[in-house]
Amino acid sequence: MNKRIDCIKMEYRMNIRSFLLPLFFLGVSAFAELPTAKDLAAKMGFGINIGNTMEAISGNTDTGVITSAGPEAWGGKYPNKEFITAIKNAGYSTVRIPVSWYAHADTVNNVIHQSWMDSVKTVVDLCVNAGLYTIINIHWDFGWLEKHIDKVDAATKDRVNARQKAFWTQIATAFKEYDEHLLFASANEPDVNDQAGDEAHQTLLLYHQTFVDAVRETGGNNASRSLIIQAASTSFDLAYSKMVMPTDKISDRLMAEVHFYPYTFTLMDGDADWGKASYYWGDYLSTTDPERNATWCGKEFVDENFDKMKEKFTSKGIPVVIGEFGAMSRSNILSGADLELHIKGRAQFYGYVAKAAKDRGMIPITWETGGTGPGTMTTISTADYTVFDYPVMNAIRTAYGLPELTKGAETNKMLVATYDYFATEAAKGDSSTYGQISFDVVKSDITPYTSISIKANISGTTSSDGKYGYTGFNVVTMSSDEKAEWQWREFSILGGKDPVWGKWHEYKVPLSQNIADSATALISYNPKKIVFIGIQSYLQYFKGSVAIDYIAFNKADGTADTLYSFNSGLANKDGAVTKLELLPYSETPSGLIPARRANFSRGFVIRDEGFGNFTVVSDRNCVRKFVVTDALGKVLTSKTVRLSKGENRIRLGEGAFEKGFVVVK
Repeated sequence: MNKRIDCIKMEYRMNIRSFLLPLFFLGVSAFAELPTAKDLAAKMGFGINIGNTMEAISGNTDTGVITSAGPEAWGGKYPNKEFITAIKNAGYSTVRIPVSWYAHADTVNNVIHQSWMDSVKTVVDLCVNAGLYTIINIHWDFGWLEKHIDKVDAATKDRVNARQKAFWTQIATAFKEYDEHLLFASANEPDVNDQAGDEAHQTLLLYHQTFVDAVRETGGNNASRSLIIQAASTSFDLAYSKMVMPTDKISDRLMAEVHFYPYTFTLMDGDADWGKASYYWGDYLSTTDPERNATWCGKEFVDENFDKMKEKFTSKGIPVVIGEFGAMSRSNILSGADLELHIKGRAQFYGYVAKAAKDRGMIPITWETGGTGPGTMTTISTADYTVFDYPVMNAIRTAYGLPELTKGAETNKMLVATYDYFATEAAKGDSSTYGQISFDVVKSDITPYTSISIKANISGTTSSDGKYGYTGFNVVTMSSDEKAEWQWREFSILGGKDPVWGKWHEYKVPLSQNIADSATALISYNPKKIVFIGIQSYLQYFKGSVAIDYIAFNKADGTADTLYSFNSGLANKDGAVTKLELLPYSETPSGLIPARRANFSRGFVIRDEGFGNFTVVSDRNCVRKFVVTDALGKVLTSKTVRLSKGENRIRLGEGAFEKGFVVVK
């Protein structure tokens, strides 16, 4: 895919130099003959693209002038270990890394810059070391190959073919020691449509043959590495009717690649004179909006096309990689019952395609960019490295016989707060006390969310000397008004009921912006400028603990964002909370735990380095005021700092921060 679907501004940049390569990694092996393509295909399961990262390139395609390249060119960031771990934990077995090389090379002499080769190797190492089958290609790459296939003169053809040989010789040499977990793909979507003549297909075959020969000539494990060959336009029809595989020195080491995007349902973002965008698929067609039903590309269409690939390739021992497939979410234009119907049909589409591929010996790879905005195809968010789209993720997992994921399945840590009423001043009298856990955020906008889910296990006792106590838990928010004054709002987690004692339970707090809902929902004073979110308890004679698996903010379309990473840090505590600690999560897994707080940072990531020192990663050069407040909004200290784009280290004061949290103005 060349179009940048849902390319959102990411919150921080991972410096590629910060990765430390292990002394030994899974990808290196002796030069024994690697497994056949068919043997690999049986292990590759379903895959995911790490899109809009290593292939990102901006500039003028007419003049060939490149203005920027690398993940930052499209607002992204380098893939990191947290992202790859999230991919692995979600059940993916294969990763496709689209890569640009032209923008990182001396294009006169066709020499790839070593720094870029090292950057690509770092990302490949993360994937291979995680046990993922990893595909790297020459992606669109400013069209130097893909736009020079049909109707090109001999000089242009020779120039492109020479670059194809030079680039793949260098790439293959750099990776020749890697084992079968690494696969090479010749190109991306060669621009040869169904109107092109035989000469265009012969030119494309020439480029592919050059790719195969260049890789094999580098020796090492490349002598038997599995290679992936793209059909013209990665079209099912052209693959079936026109595709010829290049010759190879070793048998059974080639795969074919096609992409699957039934346009009106998957990519069309507006109506045209010739037709309308489709929102509903499969068993979930609309009776009230039938012109939006994707009837032309339903289950029969999938079966017909996939059967062609079986007949042409997989039945003959040539695996087929569906290098990209997916369908845009329409959550930005649908609501209510229509949105629910769309979510179900879209998930069924993913599941049906995955199952159809699996049954025919094909490897389906979802197209993803990690963003969570309108038109997304994302299952794993790169904002917090968690599952973003559970309906789609579970549809694919079900197709492969895997159990469904629920919120919390990716975590390995839980936050445990210990409460002791008797340790407080209130124990001397007959009054209640409070305990608070505060999660610092930076002027977060919670208007996109409909509810908050908190999975918790509340355990303990509430009686002493014949007196029966009670405990109540509220979600609290503090927001600022136009005068920057703090405004407190709260709502009961328990809804007037007793906790579910001693068991994991998901408590849900509705969110609303309508004051008429104040009896049934949390209404923040200013939901667009939340300063902090916390869980506050009112206790009498309670001694025990509250373990929290996750805190998720739910959207109307069934997706969720997370607030806090219990894998990476603690919250703040006060009152009757005598201890906060991170413990391994060993109870029934369920939930969505983020890997960091990026969803709530809006341009900044703040990392607590201890002793009042902080690393602030900014997406721009700017001046910001950092204010440390207590739980009631009282300013303890403040400091104005000039930030540079990237990492900045600041000190706010050790003593002030021990019982406070940071607000960025």
